Amino acid sequence: MNNVTENGEKNGADFVARTYRMTIFVAAFVLFVLASYNQFWALAPVACGVLLGLMLLRVLEWGVRRAFTPERAREARRARGARLGKPKAALVVAALVKYPVVAGLLWAVTRFWSAREVMAFAGGFVLVQSVIALRGMGRFLVERLADTEAKPVSGQRARNNRY
Repeated sequence: MNNVTENGEKNGADFVARTYRMTIFVAAFVLFVLASYNQFWALAPVACGVLLGLMLLRVLEWGVRRAFTPERAREARRARGARLGKPKAALVVAALVKYPVVAGLLWAVTRFWSAREVMAFAGGFVLVQSVIALRGMGRFLVERLADTEAKPVSGQRARNNRY
């Protein structure tokens, strides 16, 4: 199987960037639907949930690119003397900053918003993960469909499917 998908995405390198764009598109559609049904109370919580999800995805992407790329692996092999390589130390610092900030934000959300606003916030946050899951599932299904179409049909079915 080749490493380039039909839309030019090579080895999944563009998967996260396309996920950002698709999430923003889906979030704009959800906000439009909420506004068209006069659910204006839900606009800010959903938007804040989507922003939090996108920011956490961005931090994860940054950490993976910083610590787990082939170039970083070579650097880590060269610097075996260091206890914790620079990329991994940056991940630890990012985690030590990220998790308290997220915890404080979640505390503020649950403290100052009503239950329905908290649920709208959670829906916005889950929207990002839903887009990622659906994109991954779609990619899997397209690859599987391409594999089944590439296999020749044998036996009785082949004679019946001539035209």
